[in-house]
Amino acid sequence: MIFDTARWVNHPSRTYEAEHKMIQLRSAHEVGFDVPATYCLNSEHLLGSRVSGPRVAIKGLDTVLVRSDTTEFFGYTSLIERKELEGAELKGAPLVAQQALTDKLDLRVTVVENDWWCASVTEGGSGIVGDWRLKKSNVAFSEFALPQAVGARCTELTRRLGLRFAAIDLALCADCFFFLEVNPTGEWAWLQEEVQFPIGAKLADLLGRPPSIRHGIA
Repeated sequence: MIFDTARWVNHPSRTYEAEHKMIQLRSAHEVGFDVPATYCLNSEHLLGSRVSGPRVAIKGLDTVLVRSDTTEFFGYTSLIERKELEGAELKGAPLVAQQALTDKLDLRVTVVENDWWCASVTEGGSGIVGDWRLKKSNVAFSEFALPQAVGARCTELTRRLGLRFAAIDLALCADCFFFLEVNPTGEWAWLQEEVQFPIGAKLADLLGRPPSIRHGIA
């Protein structure tokens, strides 16, 4: 078989599965992470009072990438007013509705096998309302002293999803580390440049080792 003994980072089948939001959230809960109240639904009426507050975080079940001719549009997490869902036609487009965490500090944890690095994400020295990726050119990244137990959960989650590399987004809110999502193909080069994390060297070391397991999945 082609690539039968290749070392994958990450294996395509594991990447595909790990990108599914509900699989991520279930696995994160199983390794001990707190997860915001989350519902997968295709009707506004199913949300009801399950998620409190005037606003709700909306995201796709999987990575949202829309193409129009030669232009690509990426779907980010959106904070919307609950009333914006009134009358929405969701039958053909199920979504993930999640408790909105507004007073938070965003954290990006990059995992390479058993190693991990954590950076805080701020704008003007303060936390960011909504998805920080929408403001990537205006935010600052700083090394963050993540508790060892939380870092261990990140590496365990990566293993549980069958991955060797993962970019994990957490939110520190009211002294609690909430899991938001994991990207098995997440960007990392800017963290190496801005925070001097040795991510590239660790990946090069991993890729340079001879594969010891069939398909390089485990």
